[in-house]
Amino acid sequence: MMTLKDVSVIMYSHHDYGDVWPMFTGQIDKYISPEINRLIFCNSTTNTIPDNWQLIEYEENLSYNKKVYECLEKVETEFCLYHQEDMPLYDSPNIEAIESFLPEISKGEIDFVKLIKGGIDNDIPYNFLKSPYLFKIPQNAQYLYANQPSVWKTSRLKQVFEHTFSPTIREFETGAQATCRSLNIKGCYTYNNESKRGELHWDSSIYPYVATAIVKGKWNTSQYPSELGVLFKEYEINPSVRGEI
Repeated sequence: MMTLKDVSVIMYSHHDYGDVWPMFTGQIDKYISPEINRLIFCNSTTNTIPDNWQLIEYEENLSYNKKVYECLEKVETEFCLYHQEDMPLYDSPNIEAIESFLPEISKGEIDFVKLIKGGIDNDIPYNFLKSPYLFKIPQNAQYLYANQPSVWKTSRLKQVFEHTFSPTIREFETGAQATCRSLNIKGCYTYNNESKRGELHWDSSIYPYVATAIVKGKWNTSQYPSELGVLFKEYEINPSVRGEI
C-alpha cells in the first residue's frame, strides 16, 4: 500500500525568505508524520534548519528551472509534494485522501494532483466513485501547470523543469504550459465544494494552506486575515517587518 512515506515534502526557497521558514516547517511538523521525508531546496545554509529537515543546496547563478531540476535529481522517493515557503498549512490535511491519489499517479493515469482548485469553472470528474475529490485539468487549460502545492510523480516533475528554461520563478509557470502539453503531462485538482477565495481559486479542505501568504514581498492579510493572524501569534511574527497587503 502506498502511503505518504513514499512522498518527499519539498519546500523551495531562498535565504531572503528565511523569516518565513519557521511558519512553514512548523505547520508541516504539526500536521504530517515525522516519518515523512522533508527537504528544503535553498541557496544557502545561513538560516536555521530544523533537525528533521534536509537541505539540498542549489547554486545561486543557475536559472530557476536548473536549480530545481538539479535538486530534484537528489530526491529518492517516487512522489513529491512540491511547494514554496509562503504556502503554509493552517489546518490538518486529509492524509487518507492524498494517499488515495498515489496509485493513480504511480500507474501513470495522471502525473500530478494539484491540491487546490483554481482558474477552472467547469468541473470534470476524474472517477467519482473511485476518487470523489479529483477533477481533470483539461490539456487545453490556461494553466495546466501551476505554482501551487501538488503531489507529483517525481520523475515527471523533473522532466518539466528539465525542459522549461526560465531565468526566474516568475516566468516558469507561463513557460511550463507548453512543456506540459508537449510531454503529455496529465493532471487533476482537488475540490470538495469548498468556498471560493478571491477571484481565481477556492479553499482546499484536502490540503488547507494559505495561497499564498506573501504577495510582492508583503504578508497577504487582505485575503487570509484570520489564518495568518493565528500563525503570526503562534510563530511570534511581527507582520509590520515585512508589511501587509
